[in-house]
Amino acid sequence: MDNDNTDTQVADSKKFTPTPGMAQIQNAVEFTNESVLQPDVKPINATAKMLADQAAAMLIQDARSYLQGNEQILTMATAKALALILSGEIAKGTAAMAAITTLQVALPTFAAAIGTTATAIATEFKG
Repeated sequence: MDNDNTDTQVADSKKFTPTPGMAQIQNAVEFTNESVLQPDVKPINATAKMLADQAAAMLIQDARSYLQGNEQILTMATAKALALILSGEIAKGTAAMAAITTLQVALPTFAAAIGTTATAIATEFKG
């Protein structure tokens, strides 16, 4: 872009008289730039603790939903494994039950880790 053209555009914009509606918008933008977006103003501090608490609560709710979903899946998987055992495919059914057991052992550790993280967010984030 040509610098002379840019200088002309800036000069022309200084001559521009905005409509009352545009003037209100311009005033709002200037207020936002001067008052809200100042580098020394930290507007998020007022709500930061609430946001951290909400994030912690959402972690717990997500973990709860995940565990409920796993409960449904594991119920079906256990039924399928038992059906394999009862139908004579003992090796496949036993292997499936071992995999289910491994997952069931890991789920409390997973849930505890999420609980610990949520607690840390809620208690350590001062806001």
